[in-house]
Amino acid sequence: MAENENKTIKFSLPFLNKTMPNRMDYCSISYTEPVYVPTQLLFIDCTKKRVAGFFVQADMESYIDYFAVFRPETNSQSNSEEEKDLLIKIRPQILHYLDISYQQYIDQGTAGRLVIWLISDLTDSFGQRMLTELPLDISNMFFWKTGKIPLIIRAGVGGNKAQRQKYISSIQEQYFSLDSFSIPYQNRHRKNKIYNNEYDISILFSHFSALDRVMKHILPLHYEESEKAIAKGENSTKSGMLGVEESLNFSLQWRKLDWFSLTQTQYIPRLWFSEHADILDILDYQRCPERIADLFAPLKNFRREKNWDNLKLPRYSKVMWKEKPYRVTTGDYQTREHLIQFNQRYGLWKHSLKLIEHAQKESLDLPVVWRKLEAISRYYLGQKEHAQKLFASYRMCLDDDPMKSAETYDEMARIWLMEEQYENAYNCGLEAIALDKQCRNAYDALVLAARCLKSKDHEDRAILLAQKNKVVIPIIIREELTRVMRGVQLQQFGQSHKKWWQFWKRK
Repeated sequence: MAENENKTIKFSLPFLNKTMPNRMDYCSISYTEPVYVPTQLLFIDCTKKRVAGFFVQADMESYIDYFAVFRPETNSQSNSEEEKDLLIKIRPQILHYLDISYQQYIDQGTAGRLVIWLISDLTDSFGQRMLTELPLDISNMFFWKTGKIPLIIRAGVGGNKAQRQKYISSIQEQYFSLDSFSIPYQNRHRKNKIYNNEYDISILFSHFSALDRVMKHILPLHYEESEKAIAKGENSTKSGMLGVEESLNFSLQWRKLDWFSLTQTQYIPRLWFSEHADILDILDYQRCPERIADLFAPLKNFRREKNWDNLKLPRYSKVMWKEKPYRVTTGDYQTREHLIQFNQRYGLWKHSLKLIEHAQKESLDLPVVWRKLEAISRYYLGQKEHAQKLFASYRMCLDDDPMKSAETYDEMARIWLMEEQYENAYNCGLEAIALDKQCRNAYDALVLAARCLKSKDHEDRAILLAQKNKVVIPIIIREELTRVMRGVQLQQFGQSHKKWWQFWKRK
């Protein structure tokens, strides 16, 4: 996949189907479907005995990511409040692992394509709570960080009728009462809101042998598909905005697992019972020969539920019970950093500053990057003098590094832009490119600095340098796409050059 062409253009296209894989969708699967990239397949094992670990064979370990939740000893008679407190306590370690793992897999070429399985024993009360609540936190954290959400499959195993009903009733509010991520994607985010992942389904298995059968089937296919993707290489891709059928045709030629069909929200139910419907009939391309004539053949017997009123479920708990705003654990500054950047992208400067000040009261030892976060909010609240001091302090910390990387010079260039020292910003951008010719954000810094200097020579030099290094400058591509589509009624996703500080966000 041409790294320079994708992952930088973010428009809201209200006239298109929300599941259309045009590389502007907010599902990481549909976004990457037209590209030869492997899937990051991640298992979060919430079982006491780490049952999911037995599915992973030694020769597949490099293609599968497995995380067993560390579970402190709990009283078998622990109540709901104790379980909730424990979940809040261990949640940061899970989110931090996912955050780091995601970035590592991106570096290995997944382009952010992510499928997460959470596996839990429904007879285990605390395991059931993790299966109920963690997917909500994971989805929101990934959207704050990337503007994309993963495909999530919750696998609940075992349990009697009452235990199954308890689980189903507890996720009902998430699935049917919360707004979806289409709200922030369409630039309508409001403070203190969390969102529901439409690409999140639950499959109930009667026993672990039923889950084992599914795993033994999909894991070899995942291994084979990953090998093919790596052999093809990222540079082989279908270009342009692809419709659903075009993407399925493309995938049918080489993919082994059809994760994409599970993102078709008009068809795929939220709740599956493995004894009634086999998920492999959709996932395995070879299971349905009718696909050749009709790409939607495996989906035609399914429709997404509007509600679960027919199940006559008991009363369910509230998702914000015992939670702070956004469900971020006290002291989890890594996740809160993503949250603050997310709110800043929507121009919620005052709210972002309150979140920062709250964190500062909790700890005097915040990472130095928080100076930048505070400076950005104060800058756009009109507190320019205070902001400039914070920017300078942060930049000097970066400058103290004797072994500066391209990323460090790139970050310094952005700081100089905010300090309105445009020549210094331009020079730091050049230093970044000298260390890494593919550092796309540095080219943005060059163009922005040149325009602020009103120097066509500086901008021409930046464009020529990009052409020489075969890099497409993100801001130029955005502007060209805007011009091409100006005749169509588009809503831009807050990415105009008038708000160039937003290019700060790491891609």
